[in-house]
Amino acid sequence: MRGYEVPTMAESGVPLALTFWTGLLAPAAVAPEIVRKLNAALTEVQQSAELKASMAKLGLHPKTGSPQDFAVFLDEEKQDWANAVAVTGVKLD
Repeated sequence: MRGYEVPTMAESGVPLALTFWTGLLAPAAVAPEIVRKLNAALTEVQQSAELKASMAKLGLHPKTGSPQDFAVFLDEEKQDWANAVAVTGVKLD
């Protein structure tokens, strides 16, 4: 924004780094074997040279992991956003 001095989130004291991510979620009742099969298929696709090249053109880099890894990541994201809300005092109208 030209002509405006806008502090970054870090400069404003908000301990949050914004990132782009996507993930696949399923209802809790989905059988663990189905979750394992989906995870294996998605991991295989994400590791393909074609997908990696296509995503790299967009500056994206796929990260694979287990459903448990993703659950930990989501918990960390929730905590990061909760901390940002606490620091800023932001409220929904």
